[in-house]
Amino acid sequence: MRSVGIQLRPTGVMLIYGAYVVASLVPFLPAGLGSVEAVVPAVLHHGGVPLVTGLGAVLVYRVLGTILPAAAGTVSLVRLRRDGNLATVRRPAPQ
Repeated sequence: MRSVGIQLRPTGVMLIYGAYVVASLVPFLPAGLGSVEAVVPAVLHHGGVPLVTGLGAVLVYRVLGTILPAAAGTVSLVRLRRDGNLATVRRPAPQ
């Protein structure tokens, strides 16, 4: 929230986190993709934050928490498969 200029009290953080958890439990949506982006900015807007700023905060959170780790895992998997190290473990030769 600080990255987009939103200052929240601790009670506000707990409210936003609770809304996030409930929205992420929607069935058939991986990690609540889409529902979280709708609910959290609405809760923030109810607290006086502009909708655009609230949506920006949620999107920054999604990129840092979901997209970047998935991209890093994809790159690692591709490199492991390309190098042929996915199922084997290299051990140093005995000296």
